[in-house]
Amino acid sequence: MIIVFMLSSLFTEQPAYGVTHSFIAASGGSQSMLALNSDGTVWGWGINQNGQIGDGSTDTRPYRVKVTGLADVKAIASGSTHSVALQRDGEVFTWGSNFSGELGNGTLKESYHPVKVTGLSDVKAVSAGSLFTVALKNDGTVWAWGKNHSGQLGDGTITSRTSPIQVPGLTAVKMISAGVRNTIALRQDGTVWVWGIDFTKPMDQPTDLGYHLNLSPVTVPNLTDVQGIAAGPSSYLIITTEGSMLTWGFNHGTLGDGTANNRTTPSPVVDSLLHDNMRLAGYDLIDTSIAISQKTFPVTHSADAVLLATGYNFPDALAGASLGVLENAPLLLFSF
Repeated sequence: MIIVFMLSSLFTEQPAYGVTHSFIAASGGSQSMLALNSDGTVWGWGINQNGQIGDGSTDTRPYRVKVTGLADVKAIASGSTHSVALQRDGEVFTWGSNFSGELGNGTLKESYHPVKVTGLSDVKAVSAGSLFTVALKNDGTVWAWGKNHSGQLGDGTITSRTSPIQVPGLTAVKMISAGVRNTIALRQDGTVWVWGIDFTKPMDQPTDLGYHLNLSPVTVPNLTDVQGIAAGPSSYLIITTEGSMLTWGFNHGTLGDGTANNRTTPSPVVDSLLHDNMRLAGYDLIDTSIAISQKTFPVTHSADAVLLATGYNFPDALAGASLGVLENAPLLLFSF
């Protein structure tokens, strides 16, 4: 998950004297940010009430500080109030809130510094949702832990887990993405699988959530040539091998199809602003979808890439758009 309006903090001068930064990745939670440096260190800033910045405190940090006890990190992920780091040796570390076991260390005790996820190794990718975490191992299996009241762990239950459990029946996976209460996975054969809450279908189970729950992974029909995926709080995006972008789910304008209609099947994003060679940057917690175009936009621009977004602009997630306005088609944020 990302929060665009906070990214400017990454490039401002901060009191980290004598330290050379070359940031290669960033990830945002509900009120905090993480950044991965090329040397394998992780830095954070923002609201820190649950220790999600990882500096051993709960003090708010208006400037970036180094996460303690981590080295040789290759990937990071931010949940709403917890954080995740994947080391190059395949070990996973977490810190921050632990209301539902999202740290994966067998306890419900929050941690202000990174702790190792128990019983998990040889991991190649991680993703963090709201109070749950998902990991993809090199063998193509998917593992999850934390809150499970919507079936977002995919184990066929609504029982939360304090330690990793394997998502049954799902193999040969090459990509994962966690939403707020839902998860999406891409298999090697190009098929897409989802589980957790489904806002496009009415409740048909004995829960009080009001919507259908996929307690185990279900395949998305008629999708076989997918190369990229992203999960939002109530919707999904995919990019096909041909470069087309498709979305479905609950529509706060985040589907980018020019309407406010919910979609039960993948539908094209309005493509007047989109080009080939797209890659997904993901969703943020307020349901804003982001994409990066690697081609010139618009034709009068000389830039090689631009940042595009759709969704509800509150609080100021869509730079350059009016506050509180729903953008239901891609909007130019900035070019670079």
